[in-house]
This record gives sequence, structure tokens and C-alpha cells, in this order.
Amino acid sequence: MRKLSILVVLLPFVSFGCKDNGCEPGQGDCGADEYCDPTTKQCMPNTCNHAEKCANRCCGDDGCGTGTDCEDNCESSATCNTITCTCQSCTPECGERVCGLDPVCGNSCGTCGANSTCSQLGLCECDFIECYGVCCASGYICNNVTSQCEDPVVSDGGDGSDGGPEDGDHDTPPDGGPDDGDQQNGDDLLPDGGPDAGDGGDQGVVIEGLGSACTCEGVECDQFGFPDPAGGTIVGCDDVPTNISGAALACWRTFESDMFPNTYYANGYCSLMASLCDGVPFVCPMFTIGDYDNMTTCPAGSVMITDSQVFEVMEAQVTVDTKICVASCDSSDDCRIEEVDPVLGNEPTQYDCLDYDGVKFCYDPRNLSEEYTATAF
Repeated sequence: MRKLSILVVLLPFVSFGCKDNGCEPGQGDCGADEYCDPTTKQCMPNTCNHAEKCANRCCGDDGCGTGTDCEDNCESSATCNTITCTCQSCTPECGERVCGLDPVCGNSCGTCGANSTCSQLGLCECDFIECYGVCCASGYICNNVTSQCEDPVVSDGGDGSDGGPEDGDHDTPPDGGPDDGDQQNGDDLLPDGGPDAGDGGDQGVVIEGLGSACTCEGVECDQFGFPDPAGGTIVGCDDVPTNISGAALACWRTFESDMFPNTYYANGYCSLMASLCDGVPFVCPMFTIGDYDNMTTCPAGSVMITDSQVFEVMEAQVTVDTKICVASCDSSDDCRIEEVDPVLGNEPTQYDCLDYDGVKFCYDPRNLSEEYTATAF
């Protein structure tokens, strides 16, 4: 009888556990209405409802003791605050931003079009030049007559309607030679861009590439914020002859500043150049290009401008001597006069056919001192 009474006393204790050795969480050791307490390793009645516990929470433990987190149940217009584990509404604040992500919610404020990039301020900036609200492709120019971006190589339609010279003007077709009706005193251009034998380098022979529109790509296009005409990767000057001793290929660009010399070259200007600087040692390397002493000539049919100017650069005075090979001309129609300058708010360009003692060349006179000289080749 004593043994039987002991057995009766022990049975109630055994019935509270699923196993003699307890349970393990997540192993299915407990019944449908039970859960395994991770601390006591015993099956306990499941009185905690996960859905109810997480009704007002979007993260963190559900509090049921099972180690289960609440799911992110916020609507698309709200985010889950990981500190309070509550949903918070977020209103995008793009302000003046038209691209990129808004700084509050991280939602998109829009995207930029072709040939443009989104700046850190959320504004679309043209990669090259802007023409009446449109970003032009690399090497293109802005035609002030058509208000459109145009390829300077193919924009001449022959009737003048596209801003190019009409038939009979002194334009240069893609093959480098004069077109039908040109008045070039019978002179043809050789494939290398020079006049044929016997023409004597007459005015009006246009060297393909010199004076063309151009752009610059790469971090080396500027030095301390000032455009380096011979730096970076120059785009649009591939047809400029580069076999001139001492000369460097250059793409001049418009620039205005109180700290550096102002330059005016709407949509860029292809040239060959060399320069020499005298003055403060830490400034002059910016203005020393090519081999000034060895540059003694320019391509046949072009013009060399020689000039010397004194500049104030970062409160330091320097003297810069330059030699620049530029395009020759017969009249203003040869000199891209119909373009505008996007750097200066689409102001009309001041390119013109300048005359120095009978030597005519395409240039913006704002870039010249009163002491300059021009020599035809």
C-alpha cells in the first residue's frame, strides 16, 4: 500500500510537463495552446496573442516571451521609428529640388534629362552648354537664330536658314575643301588643312577646326577654379592641326571672376597656343602653356595673335605673353556671330571678323589688349 500511495502523489507533477526532460523553444514540444518558456524550459499555457501585442508596434519584441519581433506594418506614406517602434508619417520636402532625394523622407524629387546631371542642391545642371532651356550634347553649339542646339560641323544647310552661311559664302564643307560657289581666288585646301602651292596664304582660307566650338571634360579642365585652356580632355578640336612646334592644343572658354582674368569665348574656341608668365612663382605655372620661344608659326591660312597683358591674380600681379593661332576670315559671317553665350545668360556673342592692318581673323575683341599684333600665315 505504501508504494501505491507514492505513485498517486507523483502523477500530478508529471502531467504538467510535455516531456520528462522539459521542452526546447521552437521544437514543437508543446501542445497547440502552449508555448515553451525559454527560461524554465517548461510548456506553459499560451495566453499571449502576437497580433494583439503588435497591433500598435512596428518593431521590437512582441512581449510574449517567445523572442518574436513585431513586423513593420506601417503604410507606404509612413516609416517605423526604431526607438519608439511606432509608425510616423513622413511628408517629402523637395522645396526647390527637381531631382535626387528629398532630405526628409528620402523620396525622389524627380530626374534630369539628357546631357544633364543632378547637383548636390537637387538641381539639374547641363554637362556642357545650355541653349534656351535645353542641354546640348558634347561639342554642340547654341544657335541664336533657331534657338536650338546644333552640330557645328553639319548645321550648314546651304540656305542660311539654320544659322550657317549660304552657298557662295566662305564656308568649309566636311571634306576640308571649298564648296561650290566659294570665292577663294581659285585656292583649294589640301587634306592637311593648308592651302595648295602658289596661293601665297591668301586671306579667307579657313583652317578646319581653328575657331570651332569646343568643350572640356575632366578634373584637369580647371586650376583653382580658372579654366585651363590646354587642360583636361578637349572635345570638338579634333580637326585642328597639331604639328606646330611649341604650340599646345587649347579650348578657350568664357569665364568671369574677381580673382582671375576674364575670358570671353562663347561655347568654346579651338586654337593652338603658347604662353609665358612673369611674376609670382606660385601663380605663373597656371599661365605657362606650351613652348613660347619655339612657337614661331601657325598653320597656313590662319592668323597668329601675339599679345602681352598684366593681370591681377589672387592679389598678385603677373605679366602673361601669349601666341595664339586663330581662324582667318573675310567677313563677320565667317565668325559664329549668330551664337549666344550660355555662361553669360545667353548673351549674344561678340565674335567678329577683326582687321589688324589688313589681317582679318575671327575673335572676340574683349580678349585683346591695345598692344596686340596679328600675323597671317
